[in-house]
Amino acid sequence: MTRNYGKSTDREIVARLQEGQGLAYRFLARCFHAPVDEQWLSRLARERMFEAWPFPSTDENVTVGLSTLQTFCLDVDAASVRRVEWDFNRLFVGPGNTLAPPWESVHRSKTGLTFQESTLEVRTVYEQFGLEAPAMHREPDDHIALELAFLA
Repeated sequence: MTRNYGKSTDREIVARLQEGQGLAYRFLARCFHAPVDEQWLSRLARERMFEAWPFPSTDENVTVGLSTLQTFCLDVDAASVRRVEWDFNRLFVGPGNTLAPPWESVHRSKTGLTFQESTLEVRTVYEQFGLEAPAMHREPDDHIALELAFLA
């Protein structure tokens, strides 16, 4: 049974919510995949991405964080992008040890290595949907950017 709220049905409401959440997951996947660039950040601000965030929250920290992101993207310049790129590399790329390895297996395995059991579990889920990680056998399938893109 489908309820009708005014002119929108439950399915239409859920479909709109899922579409918004998909956009948010794609945004997050992009953030974890590669350093940002000035054009992309400016576009996010123009499109008011952070004002339309699809995960409602009463947490003031979330509200302040989204507002801060919107302001940052509105005022972005080359120096800001370089600082964000520096942070991205320190967190996820290197050189040296990364501060926040983006692979699930590093965090879930006892050894802290990639290509462990969780990598294979994620690979199995992707296969159930007819998908394959783009760099199969060269890069772990359980990179957070890939998992977020999958959710999107």
